[in-house]
Amino acid sequence: MLEVLAVTSGLLTLVILTANNLVLAAAALSRVRPYEVCEDLEVDRGRIAVIVPAYREGDTIHHVLTSLRDVDYDKRLLKLIVVGEEGDPETYAAVSRVCRVDGELLNCYGVAGRYLVNKSGMRGKAAALSYALKYVDAEYVAVYDAEDTAHSRHFKVALRILRDETVAAVQFVRRVAARSRTIEKAQEEDFNLYYMRVQPFMSKYFGLAELGGSAFLVKAKCLWAVGGVNPRAPAEDLDLTYRLASKGWRVVIALPPSETRSITTLGSLVRQRSRWIRGGILSIPLGIRALPRSLPLLVITGITPLSTVTSTTMLVAVLVDLALGSCMHYLTYILIALVVVSSTSILATIFLSGNSDVIRKLKYVAVMSAVYYLATWKALVDALRAPYSWERSESKLSSF
Repeated sequence: MLEVLAVTSGLLTLVILTANNLVLAAAALSRVRPYEVCEDLEVDRGRIAVIVPAYREGDTIHHVLTSLRDVDYDKRLLKLIVVGEEGDPETYAAVSRVCRVDGELLNCYGVAGRYLVNKSGMRGKAAALSYALKYVDAEYVAVYDAEDTAHSRHFKVALRILRDETVAAVQFVRRVAARSRTIEKAQEEDFNLYYMRVQPFMSKYFGLAELGGSAFLVKAKCLWAVGGVNPRAPAEDLDLTYRLASKGWRVVIALPPSETRSITTLGSLVRQRSRWIRGGILSIPLGIRALPRSLPLLVITGITPLSTVTSTTMLVAVLVDLALGSCMHYLTYILIALVVVSSTSILATIFLSGNSDVIRKLKYVAVMSAVYYLATWKALVDALRAPYSWERSESKLSSF
């Protein structure tokens, strides 16, 4: 019985890792870059609602607010909506230090707007976004996290791309502002790999980059057509990506990048990635409905994390069987295959992120592998205990 369990788990792990490797290898061989517009832009001006969900972001919200000062767009066509939560006066106070405020009305470097308090009865980013959409009266919706920055060309570039009727949303590349600490540099490498290599491959060949939760613009009519943002989704960005794809629309990854802050503690990073993984697993049915366009995204976000369960099950079964004095004959071949596949995955990851300083790259891969292993188990426990709960990522680097 233990041998059957070990062999089955090993074969499942092998299949999952092979599928993941095929996506990484295809991304590496394609060498596609994010969409980039270099010439001066003349675009049809449209109204843009800029939504910033912010709960206890008093230390970081100045990043996104001050970045609005330099946007190359008619600020009369922008509307800023900051969404806070009840019992959070610190964020409102931080906003008032950057913007002119009059009750809930704001004026941030010429961008008019309002400060809302999420009264939906649900707490979390997805609920805040869903609540804010009730106050949107614009052709486009932009979403930025409090700690991110809006590049001066984001709005013009996005509107140029969104001229295409088949494109519903534009996700800009996100880069992590990291110091020299290993945990922060590992996040920087992780984002660089995903946004500069994997996402462009998915965008070009499958028409579906993943919305990254921040620094994206979406057509309001497309947003309404899929029912807005799911207020209960732990990964509302992935949920929205799949629902847009199921309607036949594309999501494009583009430059210039938006800068975000790194998370400074292991526990906070595990909690953040755990929420992402839980969202990926819970979104598998949506991903299946969006096939074939969603195939590589489904493999990476929904299926690959399950290899943590299958590989651990295999190892436990092997150890128990060895303790009982048995020998699993067929497992040797599976273990050899897993070593080869895992090594290929590591090599593909290093190649995608750049082949200079291999030892340093290996260190960052090891750190993020440990983070994702712990995060996956937490995600599985949370999916059984409280599948739609939301945890804020604490300990983000506020400034240098």
